Amino acid sequence: VLWIYALVATVTILVYLFAIPRIGAMGGAWGTVLSEWMAALLLAWFVTRASNLHIRFNTITKILAASAVMGAVLWSIPVSWPFILVLATGIVVYCIVLFLLRGFPI
Repeated sequence: VLWIYALVATVTILVYLFAIPRIGAMGGAWGTVLSEWMAALLLAWFVTRASNLHIRFNTITKILAASAVMGAVLWSIPVSWPFILVLATGIVVYCIVLFLLRGFPI
């Protein structure tokens, strides 16, 4: 597993060296997003091979869809809203969308 983290760290540093001077903080942010996705995918692959468990990509797709809807709703909320209200809205939207997509058993 250590090789996965070493690979992700190397790629992340290279992306930072390329993206930050050209795009600034946004380049660093996207470099972080890329490295987290890379780590998640490589670790998921490693775990499935090492443990003989199989990841349900159907469930992951539903989770990502619910996250995207929640993100879109939260993006549209005015900055003036109190944090607790924004948090509650995000939780409620995420749970409703995940329920509608049958993302968790009841």
